[in-house]
Amino acid sequence: AFDDGDAITTSAIEKGDVASGNVVQTGSGSKYYLDSAASGGGFSLFDRVVKKADPDSKVGDTTKNSEDARVAQAAKRAEELEAKRAAAAERAAEAQAKKEAAAAEAERKREE
Repeated sequence: AFDDGDAITTSAIEKGDVASGNVVQTGSGSKYYLDSAASGGGFSLFDRVVKKADPDSKVGDTTKNSEDARVAQAAKRAEELEAKRAAAAERAAEAQAKKEAAAAEAERKREE
């Protein structure tokens, strides 16, 4: 938390409604929970005055979207790892086949 009057510098807000009680995300991916000032007055972020929180808005929705994104990203990473494992296994099988072919050729030459 920042003290009243503290200046902060962040990237521009990309996602989220700039209102007290909401979570916003900056261009760099940082997330901030906007809380109203203790004095009850509004505050501004990038010279944008923050309106009062909508009692119907839910911070949990943003959390759910973030969780869905993490799950999708984890699934993508798992697929990429599986593809790398399959490629490595294929390369190992090809190397083994070459080794066996070379051994067979050497054996054939010895028998001649």
